[in-house]
Amino acid sequence: VEYNNAVRDLTGIDLRPADRFPVDMTATSGFENSANSLFVQPILMERYVGAAEAIVSAAWPASPSSIAQQTAWRTLLGDDEDLSADGAAKNVLRRFATRAYRRPIQQDELASLTSYFERRRRDGASPNAAMQDVLQVVLVSPNFLIRSEQKGSQPEVPFPVTDWELAGRLSYFLWASMPDDELFRLAATNQLREPGVLADQVNRMLDDPKARTLGSLFAAQWLGFADLDRVRPGQIDNPWATDSLIESMKQESAMLFNSMVQQNDPVDRLIDADYTYINEELAGHYQIEGVAGEHMRQISLSDTPRRGVLGHGSILAVTSFPGRSSPVLRGNWILTSLLGTRSEEHTS
Repeated sequence: VEYNNAVRDLTGIDLRPADRFPVDMTATSGFENSANSLFVQPILMERYVGAAEAIVSAAWPASPSSIAQQTAWRTLLGDDEDLSADGAAKNVLRRFATRAYRRPIQQDELASLTSYFERRRRDGASPNAAMQDVLQVVLVSPNFLIRSEQKGSQPEVPFPVTDWELAGRLSYFLWASMPDDELFRLAATNQLREPGVLADQVNRMLDDPKARTLGSLFAAQWLGFADLDRVRPGQIDNPWATDSLIESMKQESAMLFNSMVQQNDPVDRLIDADYTYINEELAGHYQIEGVAGEHMRQISLSDTPRRGVLGHGSILAVTSFPGRSSPVLRGNWILTSLLGTRSEEHTS
């Protein structure tokens, strides 16, 4: 998801190339982006190369035809409309690689990219075609694919991250994507870590629709309802588990979490919220009357025994066996997911 979102914000086109990537392993924390569970498999590296070619071909073709492609080229080139002009390619690559790498590009890195562009031109490639080849190099670079941070001189001693690294931490946590131009500007001027500026940026980012990934990704992986899809193969045992109902259950939990963030509610509202979000199909599953239509909407739970995520179908399903509920699974979920208790602490 982070790869797809970063490509969308880098190109301006929602291409979703990572939908063909192999599934990432999940750490014991439940989060898919934990560094200790991720590694580059050979098949994944092949997909990265294929994705880079597909991205460049779709967003920056040598002869752009669609409005989106023309806009992508204009955004890429900026004021350097003629790539054959002296220094134009270098300027374009400096801007693009800085955004793709989420930090200022180093001189040796820029020299290497510029040299490759010039070599492709000497081989007879047009300026646009040569730039396409270099863009592919950027998109398969570890600097784009891996979110890395510099180490201090004494790794065991805490040290502050740079403003560029802070921008990346903020954007990938709140948006599941790369920083935008405002975060880049503040990082470049070393203003982002200033308390007032940082608070303003967090509020701005939370007001952006991209922050909905806090519910659909962060909360889903933290609370475990991202695993709700595993219920689908058991539709013989679970005939109620239609694709649309499963999706509605995940949306319910994600929307509740997002509403808590927007309203700045205390975290214990997760277990005692007297409202939720449902549509007609989910209302029927809960035996709640008076809800019509496919769209999710907020309803009051004041007249029902349901409260918070403990009454959500998503949580109840992932903490159950196929044919029955499981107090043991649910107790373990409360201890590990909600309370963050390590397994060895509550089994000893």
